[in-house]
Amino acid sequence: MNIRPAILDDAGAIATVHVDAWRRAYAGVLPQATLDGLSVEARSRMWSQAIAGTRGRVLVAEQEGQVLGFAAFGHCRDEGSAPTDHELWAIYVAPSRWRAGAGRALWDGARRAMVEGGAATISVWVLAENAPARGFYVSLGFRLAAEAGERAISVAGLAVQEIRYVLRIAPGASSAH
Repeated sequence: MNIRPAILDDAGAIATVHVDAWRRAYAGVLPQATLDGLSVEARSRMWSQAIAGTRGRVLVAEQEGQVLGFAAFGHCRDEGSAPTDHELWAIYVAPSRWRAGAGRALWDGARRAMVEGGAATISVWVLAENAPARGFYVSLGFRLAAEAGERAISVAGLAVQEIRYVLRIAPGASSAH
Protein backbone atom coordinates (compact mmCIF):
# COMPACT_ATOMS: atom_id res chain seq x y z
CA MET A 1 0.00 0.00 0.00
CA ASN A 2 1.28 3.44 -0.94
CA ILE A 3 0.33 6.71 0.78
CA ARG A 4 0.87 9.75 -1.41
CA PRO A 5 -0.43 13.27 -2.02
CA ALA A 6 -3.63 13.31 -4.07
CA ILE A 7 -3.50 14.65 -7.63
CA LEU A 8 -6.37 16.02 -9.71
CA ASP A 9 -6.74 12.69 -11.52
CA ASP A 10 -7.66 11.11 -8.15
CA ALA A 11 -10.77 13.27 -7.62
CA GLY A 12 -13.20 10.76 -9.16
CA ALA A 13 -11.81 7.83 -7.18
CA ILE A 14 -11.81 9.87 -3.97
CA ALA A 15 -15.43 10.87 -4.63
CA THR A 16 -16.42 7.24 -5.16
CA VAL A 17 -14.78 6.20 -1.87
CA HIS A 18 -16.43 9.16 -0.13
CA VAL A 19 -19.93 8.33 -1.34
CA ASP A 20 -19.58 4.57 -0.77
CA ALA A 21 -18.19 5.09 2.74
CA TRP A 22 -20.94 7.54 3.68
CA ARG A 23 -23.63 5.16 2.42
CA ARG A 24 -22.25 2.34 4.53
CA ALA A 25 -21.13 4.23 7.65
CA TYR A 26 -24.20 6.43 7.97
CA ALA A 27 -26.90 3.90 7.07
CA GLY A 28 -29.47 4.16 9.84
CA VAL A 29 -27.90 7.43 11.05
CA LEU A 30 -28.82 9.70 8.14
CA PRO A 31 -32.04 9.37 6.12
CA GLN A 32 -31.76 6.81 3.34
CA ALA A 33 -32.98 9.39 0.82
CA THR A 34 -30.02 11.60 1.75
CA LEU A 35 -27.59 8.73 1.27
CA ASP A 36 -29.22 7.68 -2.01
CA GLY A 37 -28.99 11.27 -3.23
CA LEU A 38 -25.22 11.52 -2.81
CA SER A 39 -23.55 12.26 -6.11
CA VAL A 40 -20.13 10.99 -7.13
CA GLU A 41 -20.07 13.72 -9.79
CA ALA A 42 -20.71 16.51 -7.26
CA ARG A 43 -18.18 15.07 -4.82
CA SER A 44 -15.67 14.75 -7.65
CA ARG A 45 -15.99 18.47 -8.36
CA MET A 46 -15.62 19.20 -4.65
CA TRP A 47 -12.48 17.06 -4.36
CA SER A 48 -10.98 18.56 -7.53
CA GLN A 49 -11.29 21.99 -5.91
CA ALA A 50 -9.86 20.72 -2.63
CA ILE A 51 -6.86 19.09 -4.31
CA ALA A 52 -6.18 22.18 -6.42
CA GLY A 53 -6.62 24.52 -3.46
CA THR A 54 -4.07 25.72 -0.95
CA ARG A 55 -6.10 25.50 2.24
CA GLY A 56 -5.25 21.95 3.29
CA ARG A 57 -3.80 18.70 2.07
CA VAL A 58 -5.28 15.47 0.75
CA LEU A 59 -3.51 12.10 0.85
CA VAL A 60 -4.63 8.89 -0.81
CA ALA A 61 -3.94 5.26 -0.02
CA GLU A 62 -3.49 3.25 -3.17
CA GLN A 63 -2.64 -0.30 -4.04
CA GLU A 64 -1.91 -1.51 -7.56
CA GLY A 65 -3.11 1.84 -8.91
CA GLN A 66 -6.46 1.72 -7.10
CA VAL A 67 -7.41 4.42 -4.56
CA LEU A 68 -8.49 2.66 -1.36
CA GLY A 69 -9.11 5.73 0.77
CA PHE A 70 -8.18 9.31 1.51
CA ALA A 71 -7.44 11.74 4.32
CA ALA A 72 -7.90 15.51 4.26
CA PHE A 73 -6.35 17.75 6.88
CA GLY A 74 -4.95 21.17 7.65
CA HIS A 75 -5.07 23.90 10.24
CA CYS A 76 -7.93 23.67 12.68
CA ARG A 77 -11.09 25.39 11.44
CA ASP A 78 -12.52 25.98 14.93
CA GLU A 79 -12.96 29.60 15.96
CA GLY A 80 -10.14 30.81 18.19
CA SER A 81 -7.76 27.99 17.28
CA ALA A 82 -4.02 28.59 17.51
CA PRO A 83 -1.60 28.24 14.58
CA THR A 84 -0.34 25.01 16.18
CA ASP A 85 -3.86 23.53 16.23
CA HIS A 86 -4.40 21.21 13.29
CA GLU A 87 -7.42 19.16 12.27
CA LEU A 88 -8.09 15.90 10.53
CA TRP A 89 -10.99 17.05 8.35
CA ALA A 90 -11.90 13.69 6.83
CA ILE A 91 -10.63 10.17 6.56
CA TYR A 92 -12.57 7.57 4.60
CA VAL A 93 -11.73 4.14 3.24
CA ALA A 94 -13.64 2.07 0.70
CA PRO A 95 -15.98 -0.20 2.72
CA SER A 96 -14.50 -3.30 1.07
CA ARG A 97 -11.15 -2.31 2.63
CA TRP A 98 -12.31 -1.48 6.16
CA ARG A 99 -10.13 -2.98 8.87
CA ALA A 100 -7.36 -3.80 6.40
CA GLY A 101 -4.88 -1.11 7.46
CA ALA A 102 -5.61 1.67 4.97
CA GLY A 103 -7.17 3.96 7.58
CA ARG A 104 -4.23 3.54 9.92
CA ALA A 105 -1.74 4.13 7.07
CA LEU A 106 -3.61 7.29 6.03
CA TRP A 107 -3.62 8.49 9.63
CA ASP A 108 0.12 7.86 9.96
CA GLY A 109 0.78 9.91 6.81
CA ALA A 110 -1.52 12.75 7.87
CA ARG A 111 -0.15 12.81 11.41
CA ARG A 112 3.42 12.93 10.13
CA ALA A 113 2.60 15.85 7.82
CA MET A 114 0.79 17.77 10.57
CA VAL A 115 3.61 17.26 13.07
CA GLU A 116 6.14 18.38 10.45
CA GLY A 117 3.88 21.41 9.91
CA GLY A 118 4.12 22.36 13.59
CA ALA A 119 1.01 20.72 15.07
CA ALA A 120 0.85 20.74 18.87
CA THR A 121 -2.71 19.40 18.87
CA ILE A 122 -4.79 17.59 16.28
CA SER A 123 -8.57 17.51 16.50
CA VAL A 124 -11.26 15.62 14.64
CA TRP A 125 -15.06 16.03 14.65
CA VAL A 126 -17.05 12.77 14.50
CA LEU A 127 -20.77 12.13 14.25
CA ALA A 128 -21.86 11.13 17.74
CA GLU A 129 -23.72 8.10 16.37
CA ASN A 130 -20.68 6.79 14.46
CA ALA A 131 -19.38 4.39 17.13
CA PRO A 132 -16.90 2.60 14.83
CA ALA A 133 -15.20 5.89 13.86
CA ARG A 134 -15.14 7.04 17.47
CA GLY A 135 -13.46 3.78 18.45
CA PHE A 136 -10.92 4.18 15.64
CA TYR A 137 -9.90 7.65 16.84
CA VAL A 138 -9.63 6.50 20.46
CA SER A 139 -7.39 3.64 19.29
CA LEU A 140 -5.11 6.27 17.71
CA GLY A 141 -4.76 8.13 21.01
CA PHE A 142 -7.46 10.78 20.59
CA ARG A 143 -9.46 11.76 23.68
CA LEU A 144 -12.77 13.58 24.07
CA ALA A 145 -12.23 17.33 24.09
CA ALA A 146 -12.62 18.94 27.49
CA GLU A 147 -13.98 22.19 26.03
CA ALA A 148 -16.23 22.90 23.05
CA GLY A 149 -16.56 19.18 22.56
CA GLU A 150 -20.04 18.99 21.02
CA ARG A 151 -21.94 20.79 18.31
CA ALA A 152 -25.02 20.36 16.20
CA ILE A 153 -24.55 20.53 12.44
CA SER A 154 -26.96 20.24 9.56
CA VAL A 155 -26.58 17.42 7.06
CA ALA A 156 -29.13 17.72 4.25
CA GLY A 157 -31.41 19.67 6.58
CA LEU A 158 -31.16 17.14 9.43
CA ALA A 159 -29.62 18.26 12.73
CA VAL A 160 -26.95 15.79 13.89
CA GLN A 161 -24.54 15.91 16.79
CA GLU A 162 -20.79 15.88 16.35
CA ILE A 163 -18.25 15.17 19.06
CA ARG A 164 -14.73 16.60 19.08
CA TYR A 165 -11.70 14.49 19.86
CA VAL A 166 -8.22 15.89 20.45
CA LEU A 167 -4.74 14.41 20.30
CA ARG A 168 -1.98 16.35 22.01
CA ILE A 169 1.45 16.02 20.43
CA ALA A 170 4.27 15.70 22.96
CA PRO A 171 6.79 18.54 22.72
CA GLY A 172 9.72 17.45 20.58
CA ALA A 173 7.78 14.47 19.25
CA SER A 174 9.09 13.12 16.01
CA SER A 175 6.84 12.59 13.05
CA ALA A 176 7.12 8.82 13.53
CA HIS A 177 4.14 7.23 15.23
